[in-house]
Amino acid sequence: MSSTDLKEKEQAPSAASIDKAEGATNEVDPAFERRTMYEKFFNNTLKFVLTWLLHRLWIDFRILPVLALVYSFAFIDRINLGAAYAAGMGKDLHLTVGSRYSLAALIFFVPYIVLQLPGNFILRRAPFFPALLWIIASWYKRHEVQKRMAVFCLLSVTAGGLSPLLVYGLSLLDGKQGLAGWRWIFIVEGAITLFLAGVCFLFIPAFPEENTFLTKEQTELVVRRVNEDRGDALPDEITLKKVLTHLSDWT
Repeated sequence: MSSTDLKEKEQAPSAASIDKAEGATNEVDPAFERRTMYEKFFNNTLKFVLTWLLHRLWIDFRILPVLALVYSFAFIDRINLGAAYAAGMGKDLHLTVGSRYSLAALIFFVPYIVLQLPGNFILRRAPFFPALLWIIASWYKRHEVQKRMAVFCLLSVTAGGLSPLLVYGLSLLDGKQGLAGWRWIFIVEGAITLFLAGVCFLFIPAFPEENTFLTKEQTELVVRRVNEDRGDALPDEITLKKVLTHLSDWT
């Protein structure tokens, strides 16, 4: 055997060394494997949860929070007179004299009551709070409405319960721009109410078939489910005969 052959034999890898190298290559780091599988599981689970939420609860997320927030500020607007009185309005406007404060509170409820009936005709449903309940009920079957009503009431009460903090914060603006703190209460809360009214007008459909955030097939499914459950998914046309019939029904 020549010296060249011996040199090539020494340089050629043995079968044992090849197997050892392949074993080292195929060996998986346990920490890397756990991390990879955990991330895969987490990503798949997160994707599943998000998909379920978007498809199953999309209507809930679109309707309930907005309606709850609107009703909360409608309630806040009715009680902020007392908050403003405590923040200095009574002294500035001399409402502490006689029954002036009681008369101011009474004046608010006069148009509030008088406009109930016209509001019913314009909205094609009962005024504010009953209208909100009607909107919620128009999207679901009867056995599905209870949970949505509970969520709506819970969100409304929670947001309304935070109103004293908002009022207190606004009262601290006393003197800003030359305005008393109680004036800021009316300005800011009134502005929020107007903003929410615009949000409702743009994003809350009067009836399911008028929505713009579901596909045609999804809308048809919602209407069909409600019709199969109680048969009133589509609104009735308002006529004078129907109005007189309901006004004459005192039972």
